[in-house]
Amino acid sequence: MQRRTIVLSLILAFTAAGAASPRPPAAPRAVGMRLEKIVTVSRHGVRSPTKAPEDLARFSDKPWPQWPVKPGLLTEHGERDVRLMGGWLRADYARRGLWSAAGCLPAGTIYSWGDGKDQRTRLSGQAMLDGAFPGCGLKAAFGAEGQTDPMFGAASSGACPIDADEARKAILERAGGDLNRLGPGYGAALAALQAIMHPGAPSPPEANSLGGGGEEGARLTGPLSDGSTLSENLLLEYAQGLPMDQVGWGRVGSEAGLAKVMPLHAQFSDLTRANPYIARHNGALVMRAVLAALDGKPGLPGQGASGGTWTAIAGHDTQLANLAGILGVDWTLTGQPDKTPPDATLVFELWRRPGGESMVKLALVYQTLDQLRGETPLDAAHPAGRVELAVPGCGGAGGGCGLEAFEALIAARLPPQCVAASASAKDPRRKVG
Repeated sequence: MQRRTIVLSLILAFTAAGAASPRPPAAPRAVGMRLEKIVTVSRHGVRSPTKAPEDLARFSDKPWPQWPVKPGLLTEHGERDVRLMGGWLRADYARRGLWSAAGCLPAGTIYSWGDGKDQRTRLSGQAMLDGAFPGCGLKAAFGAEGQTDPMFGAASSGACPIDADEARKAILERAGGDLNRLGPGYGAALAALQAIMHPGAPSPPEANSLGGGGEEGARLTGPLSDGSTLSENLLLEYAQGLPMDQVGWGRVGSEAGLAKVMPLHAQFSDLTRANPYIARHNGALVMRAVLAALDGKPGLPGQGASGGTWTAIAGHDTQLANLAGILGVDWTLTGQPDKTPPDATLVFELWRRPGGESMVKLALVYQTLDQLRGETPLDAAHPAGRVELAVPGCGGAGGGCGLEAFEALIAARLPPQCVAASASAKDPRRKVG
């Protein structure tokens, strides 16, 4: 990616042009087409920062706020927000003709698989089911607790190894050849973050650099990496509902204040996780599971042969960025300065024409920042945001892409050796915790 493109993407990321609208979906059913199933990949709900306040202290002039849970864990607030998203998906896809608006569905219709390594993904997978089908006794399945599931880290687990030299080359090319000349948008976001962390102090002189290792096969360190983490922490403080005098020590002010620093998170993700070379390796197993579910095959441990009506995958923002890189799609979100916020859900819809042809449509469904903060019930008056996506070279936004063409296009982008199965599932009848 050339430097000019990066600058433009940062500008567009926070404009309304082409952005999702929080209005209720219009004309949910395509004429002459029937919705057969959906496959979703979601980020977990609101969590605490992955580092303790004392570990973050070196970045700021004041102590970081205390959270009600240990670092990296889903909060009760976050869990409730995920339930609200689950309820919205149930109601929205009832309007689109996929299932009934109330009651339980037959056994085997719904299947959820989450990253067992982290509490936040295990609980989010269950919360999504509980919100969508309350009282139905559905249980989310997941890999071994605390252990790396190759599906959610194909590169770092060794299931789909990345060449470190190629990864570094891909990142540098995407940065336009210079990791420290990333355009005025980058500089403005760094300055805005510095004004929150250390008002009046000059920006630190550190430079961005590339090394080996990390989940992307190459480790990008420096102000961009640190800024990505810190800006996301500020957004999580806001989404968690902390008092505004604790959100960036009262220096953020509003969603607009967060929008000034979130380009750091977006750009770091774009250079690394959404980078096509890295994404096609690290996201290969998630993408293959999606393709299998669309095709009615058991792509996940313990999943029935038909794949059911809804296959729900509970992961991280890394998976959303990886899939964006594989698919070649991008999005901006009205009312949400983060491209991959908590609960954000990438939906793959399988539609069938009367003559039998199957079509795949894509959408990104999300809650606005204020919906997350306020635990806003999602309904026709307060709908979730939705943006329709189109895979380049395979149909238009909202128009869909033939299933066979979609499968062939995506399969050709994935490394052929990256087909290892996910880690063994726990019994899906067992409660998560």
